[in-house]
Amino acid sequence: MKDNGWLRIIDEFLLKETPEEFWRGINYRRGDKDWEKTIREETEAGIIYRTVLVKIEFLKPCKATSLEYEWDDINNKLKIKGDFGTSLEYEDPFDGRTSKFRCDYRLKVFATFYSKNGVETGTYDALPSPQFIDGVKKDFKVPGERMWMNFVMPENAVSWKIWVPK
Repeated sequence: MKDNGWLRIIDEFLLKETPEEFWRGINYRRGDKDWEKTIREETEAGIIYRTVLVKIEFLKPCKATSLEYEWDDINNKLKIKGDFGTSLEYEDPFDGRTSKFRCDYRLKVFATFYSKNGVETGTYDALPSPQFIDGVKKDFKVPGERMWMNFVMPENAVSWKIWVPK
């Protein structure tokens, strides 16, 4: 499904990058020996980074929020505060610290990847994160606003399907 009433998938494409292009994209420090060594080793190994970029459009207004956690003494783990249901109970705390657009479960975008034989190699999901525009975090979206998300393509995958839940 490409449109679920909350999100619409507008575009998607595969970006292939050399290690130098990939690391430059995340602002590695030139002259840093560790970064240069990593780039040289990955280049010699023939590594190519493959990222599926997905353009989404919001169809309803939504404000980004962070999750709050509390310590669960019984299970000795962090637990999300509030009533989010059992599926979110022990979500990765890093995801909670970063703001995400989570107004509805239908804001999750999924990427399913396939091998050359058409066998599913994995399905990954992500919630959209606020973007910074001119140094200001844009944590509210109105209908019609668009943004890009990305999914790293697994090494053994050759094709993919991007979808949103009903």
